[in-house]
Amino acid sequence: MRQYLFIFIFLLSVSTWADREHYVKNQLIVRMKSEYALNTFSNTFLGHPIHSMKPLWSRKNISSSQRSYRPKPCVVTFTTDQNIPKLIEELRKNPEIESVEPNYILYPSGKLIPNDPAISDQYHLNLLNLPDTWELLQGSTTTNIAIIDTGIDLTHPDLVNKIWHNTKEVANNRIDDDHNGFIDDINGWNFGGENNNVSDTDGHGTHVSGIAAADTNNSIGVAGVGFKTHIMAIKASGFLNTFTNSALIDAIGYAVDNGAKIINMSLGGEGINTELENAVNDAYSQGITIVVAAGNESENIDTTPVAPAYFKNVIAVSACTASGNFDSRYSNFGPNISLMAPGTSVLSTYPTNFSPSPHLAYLTGTSMASPMVAGIAGLFLSQFPHLTNNQLYTLLTTHTTDISPSGRDDQTGFGLVNPFLALQGLIPISNFSKVTNDFIQTGTLLTVIFDSINPIVENSITLTIEGDPTTYTTLHSSQALSLSGNTLTIDLSRLTLPQQNSVTLTLSVTDTDNKTSTKIVTYQIENQFRFTGPDGSSEKIINAPNPFNPQKESTKIGFQLSQTARVKATIYTLALRPVFNLDTTYTTGYQEIIWDGRDLTGALVPNGVYVCILSANTNGKTFLKKTKIAVVR
Repeated sequence: MRQYLFIFIFLLSVSTWADREHYVKNQLIVRMKSEYALNTFSNTFLGHPIHSMKPLWSRKNISSSQRSYRPKPCVVTFTTDQNIPKLIEELRKNPEIESVEPNYILYPSGKLIPNDPAISDQYHLNLLNLPDTWELLQGSTTTNIAIIDTGIDLTHPDLVNKIWHNTKEVANNRIDDDHNGFIDDINGWNFGGENNNVSDTDGHGTHVSGIAAADTNNSIGVAGVGFKTHIMAIKASGFLNTFTNSALIDAIGYAVDNGAKIINMSLGGEGINTELENAVNDAYSQGITIVVAAGNESENIDTTPVAPAYFKNVIAVSACTASGNFDSRYSNFGPNISLMAPGTSVLSTYPTNFSPSPHLAYLTGTSMASPMVAGIAGLFLSQFPHLTNNQLYTLLTTHTTDISPSGRDDQTGFGLVNPFLALQGLIPISNFSKVTNDFIQTGTLLTVIFDSINPIVENSITLTIEGDPTTYTTLHSSQALSLSGNTLTIDLSRLTLPQQNSVTLTLSVTDTDNKTSTKIVTYQIENQFRFTGPDGSSEKIINAPNPFNPQKESTKIGFQLSQTARVKATIYTLALRPVFNLDTTYTTGYQEIIWDGRDLTGALVPNGVYVCILSANTNGKTFLKKTKIAVVR
């Protein structure tokens, strides 16, 4: 079932947060109290030689009502590097200066970049949008992924602190202290050898474990998808590192009994395995999420059954290359494939007695794709423990990167797993609503965005059209409707539209609690829409000042709209707690949202980094922008 590609690597040097500069050494951002004072400086600034003094945020073609007569902030560039803290202290004493601060350096918004040295060789992290996801989800040490495999190297420096520990058992006293039938199962159990030695005899289990949850941001080796999530070591292989059904059935039961929330099985074999499927179904009925590899024979797992990938209650994962394309050279396929993840030449941990330092290896196979999905499941179940395994499945399969051919297919399933996109379906917003007066051209696709049913899973959508006797409904998809999380796509070419210049739709959403919300909306011809940064040409949303001190000032989040749109702004802590909400309609042109640094109760927020997500809704489409705001007081 496994294909190996062994290429050992050496430690690589990458930039970490600790290594980075926090501000430009020869610049300051200064705001004077008057334009006169600003214009008096040329070659020197208060006795310090300068190279230039440039006004910031200068906007053309704005109306007088939008224009501010307050002096603009300027970036002052000195001819030599300065002692910035000392210079700021000096300049703040000058009565002509309103404010002065460093020209801080910010790094790509929304991306948490761990300091693991080999992270630049883990292409799958960026392909799956994991740096963006980690900014908001980092898993939990109390969430365990059971790795049923060939064992784990318990001494590996990138895994040693991530292994589940049975706190109810006393080590090496030869007594079954917790009365679970296993003596001294401190770190799991070996069902292939019927003992407590879970050490890896093959390398496969260690590699899979590192993909799922290697110790991340620890300045060692690689980063694990599950970040802080832990691993339960369950060895099920015996002689020649093969697996028997009996060992696997016992291993699944052990994982369930000892609190694992996720089971990963990067293994398989041909044939109908009724009792193994019964064990999987029993684990699923107890709320466990089971992720399995599709297999590496380039076969259809439906016509040539490969267990456990053909089972109903599993997330079967096929494999893709670094370019995101299904790898037909080895990956199995079929109607039971749920998701696709990278599996070709994946770098991860490898046993210390098999490999030189830093004990890493590249392996290829669907065995590598499966633990990526298991690690992502760990991220979500840590932050959202209320999610059932069925809800998690729906969330992950309805928020994917769709890979050609369009829609669900037997090679990629519902698509390339995309945790950051799935996260958007779980951010708590308000109840369902839809407000727009715009429409797109007939014969194309219309996208309708719902504001949250929390969480957005298994929603039943009903659509009726004025003048059309047909009622259109869907849970996931139909010929006319396709639901992905909180995004409904309507294929207008399949509807009977009474007129082209105006059409009225009635949308009803029923969630899993049988709560229904209905909205009647009218659409007209669409105008092209742009949602950009403050100058109208940049795509970046800019907020200033950043950082800011809410005891002294507010920060302004600036953007441009090419036409009237409904804009929502939510500011979150990194723990996903909202501290600011805004939902209003803005007209064309430059706009500002002002945040005074207070949370929803009116209290000043503590120092730290906050994530601001803006959405502009028009023409039945939602455009998202985000930025980070630093609070320092």
